[in-house]
Amino acid sequence: MKNAGNIRGAFNSRSKKVRFQILLAVADRSTLEQVEPHLPDIFEIIIWELTVPGMPRQSVKHDVVVLVGRAALSYLEKVKLLADSQTPIIGYELKADADARVQARAGGVISLVNRSPEETELIIAIENVLSWVSNQGAKKEQNADFKKELLAALGYLFKEQPSFGIQDLSQNMKLSHAALYRKVREVYNLSPNRLIAAYRSQQTAILLARSELNITEIAYICGFSSTTYRARRNLNNFTGINQVVQ
Repeated sequence: MKNAGNIRGAFNSRSKKVRFQILLAVADRSTLEQVEPHLPDIFEIIIWELTVPGMPRQSVKHDVVVLVGRAALSYLEKVKLLADSQTPIIGYELKADADARVQARAGGVISLVNRSPEETELIIAIENVLSWVSNQGAKKEQNADFKKELLAALGYLFKEQPSFGIQDLSQNMKLSHAALYRKVREVYNLSPNRLIAAYRSQQTAILLARSELNITEIAYICGFSSTTYRARRNLNNFTGINQVVQ
């Protein structure tokens, strides 16, 4: 099975000269011999015999680690010393009893695979993991871009119209209320209204530290349109939250 069409389509943006780095951490050489010939040529396979002292090439950034063999789970902590904390780990032909499966999951093994014809199940598991990792990376980049645009919009609206609300932010971002709510919740784990209040509170705190105006004057400037008591209450309500608006 050398074509792996699904994974080629999913990762067509990756340079053709760069293959996926798959580290096979092997506790049983015979198990390795049944696996390796079936892995697609888009994988660069690195073998680490766990029973041999020493570590594999440290310079390689592995895309996936596969624990191979029934005894491999006992080396999990050793493997985790090498693998980046974000590197997904798959278990292949590990001990199948329930306790071992629980141990594997607790130790960070995200998928457990048994032998299948031409190792189809293992290849599918690797493809799924790589697809998930790729999607997570793209999602992080999209969130970073959205966060930059959102902070620019908050800054602009606060300067032009300090008492702005969710309608103004939605129009400025050219998003529906539902889309704005979903994205803000995803990035900040706050509703848009609460984020706006936190941002306004943050700017009020900055002015309080840098200006000679009293809190009531600053509250009006920052769009609270409120008495001194209410301005103080708004500040107190968002203590700690304003730190996320950055």
